[in-house]
Amino acid sequence: MKKCKQCDQEKSIDNFYKTIKKQDGTQSYDSTCKDCRIINKKQYQKTDQYKKYTKTYRNKNKENINKNAKDYYIKNKDTEEYKKRKSDYQKTEKSKEYQKKYYQEHKKPLTTK
Repeated sequence: MKKCKQCDQEKSIDNFYKTIKKQDGTQSYDSTCKDCRIINKKQYQKTDQYKKYTKTYRNKNKENINKNAKDYYIKNKDTEEYKKRKSDYQKTEKSKEYQKKYYQEHKKPLTTK
């Protein structure tokens, strides 16, 4: 059992992330539990500092990010997990809104002959 320094609850050692091994070979554990770490991470991701950093990173590394995404797609497009994830995404409201917007922007007028 270990006590989290943030929430002051005693939890089993499985609820803490392992940290880097020490020089003597022993393993230590983080002082905050996994639940508190997740909460902290989500709060940080909402800050302007994080948003600014990710935007600049994406702009600097756009080619590399696109290459990795393309490689991932080629490698995984035939797996069941990828197909299920794609199918699940297509059922979401976000996907449906994007499809409508794309159609409105790219629809071609009917031509009569």
